[in-house]
Parts: sequence; C-alpha cells; structure tokens
Amino acid sequence: MEIKLKKYFYRYFIFTTVSLSILVGLLWISVVLYQFENRKERHLESAMVLSKDVSMRLLQRIKTYESILLITARVLEKVEIKDIDSDFFIRLIFTEAMFENPEFYQLRYIDSKGMEVYRMDRVADDIFFLEEEKLQNKKNRYYYKETKKLKDGEVYLSPIDLNVEHGKIEDPWVPTLRISTPILDSKNGGVGVVIININLAEDLESLFTQND
Repeated sequence: MEIKLKKYFYRYFIFTTVSLSILVGLLWISVVLYQFENRKERHLESAMVLSKDVSMRLLQRIKTYESILLITARVLEKVEIKDIDSDFFIRLIFTEAMFENPEFYQLRYIDSKGMEVYRMDRVADDIFFLEEEKLQNKKNRYYYKETKKLKDGEVYLSPIDLNVEHGKIEDPWVPTLRISTPILDSKNGGVGVVIININLAEDLESLFTQND
C-alpha cells in the first residue's frame, strides 16, 4: 500500500511539475508575443509618420520642379530648336536648372517623333550634355505616350520606377520619378515633351535609415 502511494505521489509530482512548466512557458511566450506586437505597432506608427513626412517634403519639392519644367517648356516653344543662335540659350537654361537642383538626374527635350534632341545628365557631381550620337528614341516609353495626351500647361507625374537606358534597367539602380509636360514641336510639327528625371535614392534611403 505504501509503495502504491509513493508511485501515485511520484506520478502526481511529475504531472504537476510538467503542467506547471508548460503553463509558465505559455505565459512567457504570451508576454514575448505581446511585447513583439507592441514594438511592431510602435515601429509601424513611426514608419507611417516618417513616410508621411518624406512624402510631404517631396510633394513640396515637386511643386517647385513643376514650375521649373513649365518655364523651360515655354522658353523652348519660343525659340527655334537647333538654331545656332538659340542653341547656346537653350543649353544655358538646361545647365542652370541642373546646377540649381541636384536631385535632377536628367533634363530632356524629346521631339514629336520621340527622339531626344537635348539631354543633360548628372553623374556624381558632373553635369553634361550627351553627344548627338548617344541620344535615344523614346517614342515607345509609357511616360512619353502619356505626356503627349495632355493639354498645354498640364503636367504628367510618373510612377516611381527604375531608370532604363537602351532598353535595359540601369546599373546601379536609380529609383526615378519623371515630371513632364507637352510642348509644340516647331521643327517637325506635332507635340514634343520636356521631361525631368528625379533621382529618389536619397529620399528612399532617408526613409529606411530613419525607420531603422
């Protein structure tokens, strides 16, 4: 009888110990999960605030970019493209715009046939015009087609995507926002496009760095 009681007590003790361990373990897991969810919510809230802040600052800058774009387009409409006397003036306007706005990755005039006529690029701290033989035809690019549908004075804002050169995504990747407007192509007739490529790498890096 005494042996049976000892066995019963021993089993009871084991069962109680295991059950209590499981209960404590579940309680600990619940606390950890709660803390994780709480931290995650705080991080998400922080990310939303930062994202909104970055977006607001970008929107304010975009308004300025639109003004620069429209002024450039109006000037181009008043001059004869590729005329010797106008060429220097156009290049001066492009250079000034690129110099004053380091976020500008490219500034281009594309004619009614989709051909780049003036194109200024930024590489690191250098800005330069592309030689004529390096200019590309962009008639099949979505932003060119969408811009040509607009009325005079309207502005197209593209989705953010990666910059493409000669049909391939540029390496290293350049997250790009394009702002463009249609203008009259006085040389060929029809509608051309003035377009600014904005490099958003620093904006996105700022968002992710602050969130970390």
